[in-house]
Amino acid sequence: MKKIIIFGIMLSTLFISCLNNEQKKEVSTSDSNATASSIDSSISTTTEDSLNEWEIAKIEGKTLVFNNGRSFETSLFDLKYVGYLKTKNKIPYFILSGRSCKNCDENISIYIWSPSDGAMKANGQQFRYSYPGKEEDYLTNELVYENRMFYGNCLGEESCIWVQRSLGKNKTWENSVFMVQVQNDTLREIKLSESDKLNELLSKVTKCSELPGTINTTEP
Repeated sequence: MKKIIIFGIMLSTLFISCLNNEQKKEVSTSDSNATASSIDSSISTTTEDSLNEWEIAKIEGKTLVFNNGRSFETSLFDLKYVGYLKTKNKIPYFILSGRSCKNCDENISIYIWSPSDGAMKANGQQFRYSYPGKEEDYLTNELVYENRMFYGNCLGEESCIWVQRSLGKNKTWENSVFMVQVQNDTLREIKLSESDKLNELLSKVTKCSELPGTINTTEP
C-alpha cells in the first residue's frame, strides 16, 4: 500500500480550491461500540471547561480515554495522540498518529477524527495524511519527499497545514502547501496554488504547534 501523498501548490493571489470528492475524507456515521455510541455528538466545545473534559487522560491500546471518563475505540494500531482542532457544537477533531494494520510495512500516518462522526473505518479504509519528516525510496535510499506539519489556530482557523516538497518524475523538486481546516464543524481540504510567498506563509504557520518529523522509507 502506498502512502497518500498530499499535494497542492500556492499562487501569489492565494487562489483556494477544494480537492476532488475522491480525495476528501469519508465519514462513517455508524457507532464504533457501546462506549463510543454513548457520546453526545451535539455537545458544545466552545468553553475551556468543555475542552478540558475531552482532553485525553490516557491511551489503552486502540482506545482513547477522556478526562470525563468516556472512551472511544479507534481503528488504529500504534496509536498516539498529537493534538486537537476546536469545534463549536461537536466533540473536537483529534489529531492522531498510527497505522491501520498490526506488524505490517505501512508507515505511521496522521489521522484527523471526531468521535461525533461515529466509528473510524478499519482495514486501511480510513483516510490518512503524511507524517512529517523525510521519506526515502525503500530501494535506492534516495530522498523523495519531505514536509513539516503545523496544527492549531493557524492563519486564523483551526487547521493542520503541511509545507512540503516532493521529487517529481523529472527529478525536480516541487514545493507545495496543503491544509485541512475546520469549517462549520466539518473538515475541509484546501489546496493553495503556486507562489513565491512560501517563506511568508511559513513564517506565519510557525506560530502554531509543529509536530517533529521522522525519517522513513516509502511503502513497498
